[in-house]
Amino acid sequence: MLLQTIITIGASQVLTLSFLIWLKKKREQADYLLSLELLLMFLVIIFYNYHDELHLFSPILTFASFYMAYLVLPIFYLYTKSASTGYVDFYKWKNWISFVPFLMVMCLFGFNFFIQDRAKQELLTTQIIEGANPLWYQVVYYGMFFGVFPYYLFASFRLLKRHENYILTKFSYKEEVSLAWLNRFLWGEGLVWVAFLIFEVLAHNFFQIVGEDIGFQAAFIILIACMIYLGIYGLRFQGVFMDREVERILVPIRGKEETIKYQSSSLSADKAKAYEERLQNFMMAEKPYLASKITIAELAQRMNMPVNHLSQLVNEQFNQNFFDFINNYRVKAFQQLVQERDLQQYTLLALAYEAGFNSKSSFNAIFKKTAGMTPSEYVKSLHPIPKTEIRTNT
Repeated sequence: MLLQTIITIGASQVLTLSFLIWLKKKREQADYLLSLELLLMFLVIIFYNYHDELHLFSPILTFASFYMAYLVLPIFYLYTKSASTGYVDFYKWKNWISFVPFLMVMCLFGFNFFIQDRAKQELLTTQIIEGANPLWYQVVYYGMFFGVFPYYLFASFRLLKRHENYILTKFSYKEEVSLAWLNRFLWGEGLVWVAFLIFEVLAHNFFQIVGEDIGFQAAFIILIACMIYLGIYGLRFQGVFMDREVERILVPIRGKEETIKYQSSSLSADKAKAYEERLQNFMMAEKPYLASKITIAELAQRMNMPVNHLSQLVNEQFNQNFFDFINNYRVKAFQQLVQERDLQQYTLLALAYEAGFNSKSSFNAIFKKTAGMTPSEYVKSLHPIPKTEIRTNT
């Protein structure tokens, strides 16, 4: 009873999050998909948590949480796609393929369960609960755990990886454009899948060492923990659940962008050499990296250079992506400021902002990656003064 109450409370939070997104004034396609996803998750949790009670109304509702899960997964995948690329074109048939497993499951349930009379449905329900699963139900059951669930997880992780690579080639910062929070949420969903496999499929069905529903209970508790994380994140980062005045600057990622990269480039070796010298002079003279949100498009415009040529130049001549290219200059600018300024008058974070960084976390991570030590360690290596006299604020 206590566990059922905990799961119900968690489900109520999921429903609340769905409404919060729906109440946003400036909703994008990703917002609609996430709101629908959370609503479906709420229904799946409730249908599972009260399947015995719902069975009294209709045996069809007994397995509602299971076949609805086939709808939750593709919706979440499409949300990830919309959030990472900016838009999902539903006029293209390939984006509807994601719903094929759900339609197949509904057909199997329809022909073998829904159209049967109440007595036959009761008999089938009893057989399934007791473990005497008909073949069509085994297809649905194992198709979820060994096919659909891992496939959509992998596909979603792949989208986020492409998005991360896209950011590194176009932006000098990750704040407001990164989907690291969604990546962490996906890892939580991966734990849900693992809990299903270990407790439900293996421990209960194959080895009969745990009782019925233990696997579902463990998985739903992890799912609710993911929802709590999502709620806490939404309160801290208001762009998920509330309106914020941030211009959307991401554009759709083209699937073949990486494979045909620079294949038909008109940038000759001589032009690349001239561009390289011009870029180095511009970086030294104009210091564009001091602008915390400089993008490769903005830098190309300021230099009156084609964006694709600048991208190719940074990748091939400097062997870096745009993110590392700009932030290496910022690290050097910070190091220079450290040597010029009185560290008892300035905090390290203030100097980092002056060098072009726009967050404490990114500054610390980038500096350590570039210099091989933390900012405080670097300062101590230059200034043999007590640590308490260095205002780090980091």
